[in-house]
Amino acid sequence: MSLTEELRRYAESLRLDFIGFCSVDALNEAPEDRRPNAYLRDAVSVISIGYKLNYASIQNLPKSRSAYMLEHDYANRHLDEASHLITRFLEKEGSKQ
Repeated sequence: MSLTEELRRYAESLRLDFIGFCSVDALNEAPEDRRPNAYLRDAVSVISIGYKLNYASIQNLPKSRSAYMLEHDYANRHLDEASHLITRFLEKEGSKQ
């Protein structure tokens, strides 16, 4: 199984709704301080992850602002933990970045 497929399966086990990959070169037109190589000089690939917010928390904004903020905070904590675990997974597989 390829590393990409392993990552897709791992992302699913982390309850992520999305994982995507692209070459660092795909971001050459991004502002210079937003390019991956500004942070990781030898990076060759980029991984994006996503977690969907529950629709109920956003459908009645602005009245549901407090429910939305709780959902937003939970989703961001979940994404932080998932990115940490994905990094550990990649390091275990031999990635240095």
